[in-house]
Amino acid sequence: TQREEAMREIWNLGTPLLPYLHKACDSDDPELVSRAQILIQYIEAGILLTTDKQILKLVGSYNEAVSFNGKLEALKDLSGMGAHKQALYLLKNERDTSHKQRLSLDRTVRVIACSAAHSYVIDGELDKAIEVLRLAPLESFNLRALAHILKHSGGLDAELEYLDRQPMNKENSLWKLVLLQTNGDLNLLKKFAKEQEFTEVLNVLSM
Repeated sequence: TQREEAMREIWNLGTPLLPYLHKACDSDDPELVSRAQILIQYIEAGILLTTDKQILKLVGSYNEAVSFNGKLEALKDLSGMGAHKQALYLLKNERDTSHKQRLSLDRTVRVIACSAAHSYVIDGELDKAIEVLRLAPLESFNLRALAHILKHSGGLDAELEYLDRQPMNKENSLWKLVLLQTNGDLNLLKKFAKEQEFTEVLNVLSM
């Protein structure tokens, strides 16, 4: 149909059209909204027209799964196919908070980001390593891996400057702590730990 052809053309153009797709989600046309939401998910998850159809099928299986086990199996299968970004994107955008927490604690799921990032670093693809780690659950080992790659690539100071412009909520506070620890400036680290009341960090620094 004409709409399906238009959908494929938009999908092919990708990221630049995301703002228009988000706007389309406000439409009164249910079919248009549904198609826009599907395209947003595909594009943001890095699924292209040329993506292996089995990966597309597994993403669909995850979205259709109601049970925790169904979602877990889909994530494991995606990771097994090397579709790390897609698996992490689905996990990051999981709406069921209980499922999201349980999936994040699964042993196989927990290592997806670091394993993928390690492979990308070996291949010299630091941008891809950073991308998958930004999608990863907020585990300390994921944050530390991301901080070290940012330091190696020269992006750590820019990340700190960006954080300084953001609200210092729990997630940003933890991320800034890891960045400062990686940066190695003990004076800045001590000052921030005192401001945010990171008692354990202060105890270590005072030894």
